[in-house]
Amino acid sequence: MRRYNLVCIRSLNSATDSEHPMYCTTPLRWGALCGITFCLGLVGAITHALSGGRDLSLFITPIAASITVLFTAPNSAIARPWAIIGGSTVSGFVGVAVATIIREPMLACPLAVLGSLASMSAWRCHHPPGAAVALSAVLGNHTVHHAGYYFAIFPICLDSILIVCSHLALHRLSIGCVNKLRQYWRRG
Repeated sequence: MRRYNLVCIRSLNSATDSEHPMYCTTPLRWGALCGITFCLGLVGAITHALSGGRDLSLFITPIAASITVLFTAPNSAIARPWAIIGGSTVSGFVGVAVATIIREPMLACPLAVLGSLASMSAWRCHHPPGAAVALSAVLGNHTVHHAGYYFAIFPICLDSILIVCSHLALHRLSIGCVNKLRQYWRRG
């Protein structure tokens, strides 16, 4: 049974293209794009509704990066549910803590990223967009700063759970993906 991955890298030898471990078909590429679009729309709509319909300032860019990582490289260690949910949430808490303690952004930014990387390493939930979550907590607008530690719960943790659940639902509905769920849920 072939393992498909949504990362679409062509091998140099077209005769062995279908045997390449990173091979994916055109329908899978379109499926990934549709999944990313659906997931971004769902998370954006829920974030907008839960924030009282005021604005989308709590819909931060690392969430889009997490969605892209999950749908384009679902078998990688950084796309596992524990990495996405744990790494983003831990980084959110670290970023808010650093922003609360250190008011100077030029000093707080590198310390927030460093702290988030160390925390993700300690919790074994490496997720590169998590470092951007910590940075967003430091550099965010007044809505993010006003939320305080609640920022790590909503939107970060809630959006991360929504991302993983929507990917799992789309994965179950898709026909072409043959990933093993045991491997998907294995803690990194």
